Amino acid sequence: RNFFQNHGWIEFEELISNDQLTVANQAIDQVLAERLNASPERLHLLPSEQFYLQGHDLWRSNPALRKLVTQTRFAEIASELIENKPLR
Repeated sequence: RNFFQNHGWIEFEELISNDQLTVANQAIDQVLAERLNASPERLHLLPSEQFYLQGHDLWRSNPALRKLVTQTRFAEIASELIENKPLR
C-alpha cells in the first residue's frame, strides 16, 4: 500500500492466469477490430493513435472481458490500495 501511495501505481505478478490473459487479449483485439472496422489480423497495421481513441471502456463491449475485469478480487485490491470501502 505504501508503494502505491508513494508512486501512484503498482505492478502485480500472476494476478491473472496465462489463459485469462490470452482470453483478454483476444477480446481486446475483437472489440478494437469491430470499432475500427478492421480484421483482427490487420490491427497491427493501424496507427496507435486510433487504438487510443477507440480503447475506452472495452469491457462494456465484450462479455468475456467484462467477466474478467469485474471480478470481486480486483475491487477488493483497489479498495485496499486507496483505503476506501468498495462501492456497489
